[in-house]
This record gives sequence, structure tokens and C-alpha cells, in this order.
Amino acid sequence: MTKLRMVDFGKAIRNFLFRTIGLPDESDMTTRKALIRFDKATKFFLTSLRNGYEQNDGKLVLKIRLRNIFLRSAIIFTIIRTTVFLFVDNYYFDLFLANPFSRNKSTKSFLFLILMDLICIWLFTLREYCLHVEETGRFKVFRVFYQIAKNGLDPVKLGLSHRQCKKFHRKMHFLMIHGYRMILITSVLIFVASTALKVLNFSSYLTAVHLIFLVAHIPIECFSILTVSASGISFFINFGSYLALNLSRFNTLTEIIKKNSVVISSNSTAFRNMNNRVVYFLNHFDKIDTHWKYLLQYYFFMISLTADFGFFVAVILDFGSDIVTKILAFYSIVGHFSGMMGYYLFANFYHETIDLHKRYVSIILNADSASRVDKLKALGILERTGGPHKGVSIGDFCRLKRSTCIRYLLENASFLLLLRCNIRS
Repeated sequence: MTKLRMVDFGKAIRNFLFRTIGLPDESDMTTRKALIRFDKATKFFLTSLRNGYEQNDGKLVLKIRLRNIFLRSAIIFTIIRTTVFLFVDNYYFDLFLANPFSRNKSTKSFLFLILMDLICIWLFTLREYCLHVEETGRFKVFRVFYQIAKNGLDPVKLGLSHRQCKKFHRKMHFLMIHGYRMILITSVLIFVASTALKVLNFSSYLTAVHLIFLVAHIPIECFSILTVSASGISFFINFGSYLALNLSRFNTLTEIIKKNSVVISSNSTAFRNMNNRVVYFLNHFDKIDTHWKYLLQYYFFMISLTADFGFFVAVILDFGSDIVTKILAFYSIVGHFSGMMGYYLFANFYHETIDLHKRYVSIILNADSASRVDKLKALGILERTGGPHKGVSIGDFCRLKRSTCIRYLLENASFLLLLRCNIRS
């Protein structure tokens, strides 16, 4: 009995740690629940107007249109409100808009409001751009997550080997679980930060009228900021999960070539089928890369810009212990960490393409029985996988490699160190 209890206790601890870290068990039920939970959370903030992962093709329901108009109006109102705090010094504006810095208009509050305005504008334009891209049908590829949530993980339907299906299962579960947690944590942090700013500047609210406008503006402010934040989180998690699926498909092709290289080289039918399968995947990936490369460029550029500006403001404020400086420093760290994680995840395609190129060279050298047409098609694959245009592109700026992560880190570190030295001098 004692041994059985120890085994049960060990399993309970193991399951608790797996759930905390975000790793799935053998069954895909927890992953399907995580997909449904994350989809419901993003639907609540209207990050999609086409019913989330289901991506309905019908016309938008009037209820969804009205909700989107309300959310868009609240976000625009919050941006205008923050901009008015920056450039208008008027008692009645401060009263009606519940300016938390009305009696403390220092350099600290000015820089903080600039950063908040910049972040809100960035996330709002990202949300609107994503909704526009969704209208063009470019998010229909996310229907695969709806099918997974509905029917479970099927390696054959997903075009994966059993080994790669397990790997993709772990990655998707990790991203969806932590995406849902990020939305919850962001909700709490935004509410706490907004309330803390008002409480710590409570002297600005002298009368009952001030308090009435304060109570009226807090829900609008929190909900609008949370809406644009949820859109950014949703885009990153969905795009990362779909790229993880395509990376697993890429690795499946590499595994097939590695295990059956002799058969593919000696059998003309197998060689032709392999060519068709690789070309289909490369065409699909190029299409996705063309559709989303400028969206990715905007996303990563603005993350870097706002995170650097947040650190710049924190340096000017000498990393004080007040709530404003802590918010800025925290956002700067989270922003740079998110950029690094995204660069590293997306850079895997570049190196997997090089690996596929090497294996295809060995196949062509031994493919004596293949027809000339099939060999020419294989040479076309070699040209595409060995040329400079491979991997995930960030606009027309570059193709992501693992070295890009190091360059990103070093360039930002050198920029921030030079900035700190110039300010100190």
C-alpha cells in the first residue's frame, strides 16, 4: 500500500509539473481543450471576425459588426485621450478625461504617456491589419486548428510522421496553454497597473466629480488596452503554432528521404512522388511567406522599437523604484524576450532547408533510373533550397537565421549601452 501511494504521489507531482510547464500527456484531449479555451478567449476580444479557427465564409453577423465598432471606438478614444494628456494642458480636459498626471506633469509622466500612446497605436494598427488580412482569406489556413480541436491529432491528415506528430503536439500544446495564460496574466497586470497609477496619483482627484470620471474611464481604458494586447498575443501564438506545424511537415519530408534514400534513388515512381510532395510543400510555404512577410516585419520592428524606447525612458528615470519605471522596465524585458523567441523559432526553417538540400543532392547523384523530367524537377528543388531565398522572410529586409538572434541581441545591447553612456555623460 505504501509503495502504491508513493507511485500515485509521484504521478500526481509529475502531472502537476507537466501542467505548470505546459507539456501534454500522451492523450490529445488536454491539447484539444487548450485549443478551444484559447479560441474562446480570443473570440471574446474579437481578434477574429470570422468565428476564430472555424473561419466562416458567410457574411458578418450584425452583432459582431456592432461589437467591433464599439471596441474600435473604445481603442481610438483611449489613444486620443492619451494624446490629449501629452499636448493639452487644461483643467477641464484633465477633469473630463481623468488624467492621472494632472497635478504631476513631469518628464517621467510625459515619456511614459508617449510610450503608452506608441504601444496602443502599434497594437491597434496590428489588429486592424490582421482583420484586413483575414477578410482576404489568408487566415483560412488556421482552420487546421479547428479540425484538430474537433477530431484530434491525426498524423495522416496533417501530413506528419508519428514522431513529428508527437513533437508538434508538444509545441502546439505549449504555445496554446501559455497563450491562454498570457491573456489572463495580461488582464490582471493591466488592471493592477491602471489602478496603481490612479491610486499613487490620488491627489489629482480632488472632488467627487473627479472620482466619477475616474471610475467611468478605468473600464474603458483597461478593456481597450486588453483588446489590442489580446490581438497581438493571438497573432503571435497562431502564427507560431502554424509555423511549428509546417516545420514538422518539413522534418517529416527529411525523415522520409533519410530512411528511404536508396528506394527513392532506385525507384523512378518513388522519386517522382517525392519530387511532387516536396514541390507542393515549398509552393505552399512560399505562398504563406509572401502573404505574411510584411506583417511579420511590422510586428518585430515595432516590438524592438517600443522595447528600446521603454528601456530608454527607464534609463532616463534612473531605474527608480516607482510604479511607472517598473512598468517600463518590465515591458522592455518582455518585448526583447518575445522578439528573441520569435526569431529563434522562425529561423529553424532556414537550417531545415539546408539539411533537405544536402539530402536531395545525394538522391540525385544516385538516381540513375529516373527520367530526365524528374531529374530536372529535382534540380529545380535544389535551386530553391540552395538559393538565397529560403526560410522565413521579414519583409524585404532579411531571411531569418539563428545568427539573426545573436545579431539582434548584440545590436540592441550595444545601442542601449551607448545610450546609457551618452545619458550619463
